[in-house]
Amino acid sequence: MKIKQIAELIKKRKCVTLYRGEGEQWVSDGAAMYSLAGLPELRLSELFRMVDIPEDKAADFQQREVDVMPGDRASDCGGIMDPIRAETDPKKGFIIIHKCRKCGYVSKNRSAHEAKEQPDSLNKLIKLTAGDIR
Repeated sequence: MKIKQIAELIKKRKCVTLYRGEGEQWVSDGAAMYSLAGLPELRLSELFRMVDIPEDKAADFQQREVDVMPGDRASDCGGIMDPIRAETDPKKGFIIIHKCRKCGYVSKNRSAHEAKEQPDSLNKLIKLTAGDIR
C-alpha cells in the first residue's frame, strides 16, 4: 500500500502505531498493519510530518511507538494507551497519565510541550488537567 493511502487511513481513525525491529518497520491504523519497507527508520514525529499531520494536531491522535527488540518499550499487552488526565509537578511540569484500553495499565509520562520536535499540545494538556478529555 502506498504511503498516501496509509496516511488517509491514519487520519480517518486518528490512531497510529509504529513498530520497529530487526531492520523492518510497520505502521498500523488500529485495524491493519502496513509495511514501511524501503523507508529509513522513522520516529512518530517524522511519520506525522511525512503524512502531513501538523505538530499541533498530533496530540489528537492515539499514538504508540513500539520497538520489537528485547529490552524495548514493547509490553505484553500491546494495547493503545489513551491520555486520561494530566497533573502538574513544580519540578517536572505537566505529567500525562495514560491508561491502556486493553488491560487497564496506567502509566505517567512527562510532557514534551516545550520540545522543538513534535511538542505536546499545551491546549490539550490544560484540558486534560481540568478533566476535559474531549
